[in-house]
Amino acid sequence: MPWHTVAQGECLIAIALRYGFQDWKRLYEHPGNASLRRKRPFPHILHPGDALFIPEREAKSCRAMSGRTHVFTAKQPCRELLLTVRDADGAPLAEEPYWLDVGPDTVEGMTDAEGALRECIPVRLPHARLSVGGMVYVLRLAGLNPLADTEDEGVSGAQARLRNLGFEAGDSEGVLGVRTRQAICAFEARHGLPVTGTLSPRTRDALVHAHGC
Repeated sequence: MPWHTVAQGECLIAIALRYGFQDWKRLYEHPGNASLRRKRPFPHILHPGDALFIPEREAKSCRAMSGRTHVFTAKQPCRELLLTVRDADGAPLAEEPYWLDVGPDTVEGMTDAEGALRECIPVRLPHARLSVGGMVYVLRLAGLNPLADTEDEGVSGAQARLRNLGFEAGDSEGVLGVRTRQAICAFEARHGLPVTGTLSPRTRDALVHAHGC
C-alpha cells in the first residue's frame, strides 16, 4: 500500500475513509506510523507534507443465504466540532442561540453556560458557517497546523490559533511578519508573559493552553 502525503486541510478521519478504513486508529496506531506518532502526539493536528503509512486492509466476510437480497450498511463516522464562543471582552456567549450551516443543512442549537457548542459534522466538509451573537463566522475545518516540527517553525499554526482567539495575526502564510509579531505581543501582554513578539517555548505553551490544542 502507498504512503499518503498530508495536504492542507486534511484530517486523519478523512484520510482513513479515503483508503477504506472506518477507524482512523487503524492507521495512526500502525507500527509503520510510529515516527509520525512521536512527531504528532495530537493525531488530528497534522501538517502538510507529513507522511502517513497506509497498511493493507483485511478482508471481511459474513454469512448470507443465497437466493435472497441482502442490504449491507456501512456506518460513516463523523467529525466533532467543539468551539467556545466569546465576546470582544473575552466573556463567554452563554446560552446563546446559534445556526451552523454544514453543506446544504443548517443545525440550530444553544451554547452552554461556558459559551461552548458541540456538533457532529460530515468528515469531508472543508468549511462551515456559524451565525451566533449577531456575527457570522466562516470556519475552515481541519486547517489547524501544529506548533512544532514544521518547516515554518510553527508560525502558520500560531497564526491560526491567534486568529481564533481574536488577535489580528494576518493570513496563515507561515511568515513571522509585522502583523504576526504584533499579535504575539498582544497575546503575551494579555496573558502576563514577557512581551517578545516571538514564539518562545513559554509563549507556545501559553498559546496551546489558551486555544485548547
